[in-house]
Amino acid sequence: MSSKEPTSMSILAECVSPGKAPHRFCVGFLMGMVVASLIAVLLIMNGDNYYRYRTEPVSHVGGVNRMAMQEESTERSAELWSERSVLDREPQDSRIPASDLDTADRHLHRDDNTEAQRLTEDVRVLVWVMTSPKTLQSRAKMIRDTWGKRTNTILFFSSKNDPDLPAIGLNVTEGRTHLMEKTNRAFRYIYDNHMDDADWFMKVDDDTYVIMENLRYLLSGENSSEPLFLGHHFHLRYRSRGAGTMKYLHYQSGGAGYVISKEALRRFGEKDDDTEAQRLAKEVRVLIWVMTSPKTVQSRAKVVRDTWGRRANKILFFSSKGDPDLPTIGLDVGEGRQHLMEKTNRAFRYIYENYIDDADWFMKVDDDTYVIVENLRYFLSGENSSEPVYFGHHFHMPFQTWTREKFQLHYHSGGAGYVISKEALKRFGEKGKGSKQCGQYIVAEDIGFGQCMSSLGVRVSNSTDALGRSRFHCFPPDYFTQGVYPAWYHQHDANGAKGGIGSMSDYAISFHYIRPMQMKLMDYLIYHLTPYGILRGLQNLNRKHNATQTDGNTDISNKL
Repeated sequence: MSSKEPTSMSILAECVSPGKAPHRFCVGFLMGMVVASLIAVLLIMNGDNYYRYRTEPVSHVGGVNRMAMQEESTERSAELWSERSVLDREPQDSRIPASDLDTADRHLHRDDNTEAQRLTEDVRVLVWVMTSPKTLQSRAKMIRDTWGKRTNTILFFSSKNDPDLPAIGLNVTEGRTHLMEKTNRAFRYIYDNHMDDADWFMKVDDDTYVIMENLRYLLSGENSSEPLFLGHHFHLRYRSRGAGTMKYLHYQSGGAGYVISKEALRRFGEKDDDTEAQRLAKEVRVLIWVMTSPKTVQSRAKVVRDTWGRRANKILFFSSKGDPDLPTIGLDVGEGRQHLMEKTNRAFRYIYENYIDDADWFMKVDDDTYVIVENLRYFLSGENSSEPVYFGHHFHMPFQTWTREKFQLHYHSGGAGYVISKEALKRFGEKGKGSKQCGQYIVAEDIGFGQCMSSLGVRVSNSTDALGRSRFHCFPPDYFTQGVYPAWYHQHDANGAKGGIGSMSDYAISFHYIRPMQMKLMDYLIYHLTPYGILRGLQNLNRKHNATQTDGNTDISNKL
């Protein structure tokens, strides 16, 4: 053999040369050549069939052109995902009408679904879907016809009834600002009508997809008798007032859907329905300002802020010096009883100049006054803030001039708190500054302010309820339940210094001389302690027309 590297053809020639005995190497080489040739022929034949299989459609009945279907499916998927949602696309002329679509589930499930069926029976889940008249046809019905079929119970809630889906109307305005109200009403409807139909209750939007079997599996490891709230966990970082420390608010995403246990729904349902209170909070806007001092801002004013003050539409704190921690607004006035009238005037002037359009009613209280804000709004809902009126714990003071002329000065207790209308504040702001009566800083702040209001034509009006019971109180509750008062109270109380539980309105508004610990106790007794099984309905205790007591409310500035 030559020194060059042998090729397959040179090896073949040497092996078949005449006169040479066949070598084992030659035999193996020849057999390998035969096998390689056979494989090449098979590949050529199969490639031809593969080409024809991809390019020629299958026309026989029952045939499936799988490769063509795969290509079409890939192209269609890309088209669908390029859009935000296939449901939001404009319908094409070639689209089959929704009424003609076959939505029956004929898929042959070969998987063993025994476990899924068991959980369907053991883990009962009611799902409710938040929808709207705008998206009911395009989204909610798609949920009903897809994953909604696998729920134990599914309900659809909208702002209006729809018997076709059907959807339950909640009589709520549409829009993001009304989502919380919509959610509350839906859960209350479920509590009232479907509490025993499930152990778990899930809220979703009409563009949420839920794999029900996986949801039941998750919930199978939880106890519905515990107060639980499950979902896509979020937290919101915020800085607390006062101390300034960072805190986290934990909640679940609304869009991902969240689940509450039966115990959580029970607690929600048994919570008092505050729909009416929320309505009045929007319609009867009250600004409350609290008179405090550097000495009591920490011990009293902060407790007001953290208890009943949270329920005010807006609350301001005024002191002789500013305090950024609470915060308080400094009035640059000396402390002491002799400065209370000046302090009050400056506070009302500040509010007139900065907050006249933020509320319809303006209430002054001390930092040891407790106010039931919901009852205050209810009382004021029957009054007109465009009239010059003035409410509180009604006192009167007899006067006699040097000519022996007798008359009464009517005013409201400063400690119990008093409320003036927007019109009264407007008169104070426009005319009070130049008024001799409003500029006299006498020791008794409430008497001085009453004289100021009288000079501006603001009426001292009756605040008792329809049964003649008191709502504003210048003492703690136990004074009135026992009917034990100081001697001066009998002389000055315009309501006759009545005593006993029956003398106080069920919708009392305020109490004075409430220490910080008592304030926290009252917050618990009023808003948390509830006798089981007693559901109190609303009472109509507002007078049809609050009688204005102004006959004796004479301007005394020229008589003293």
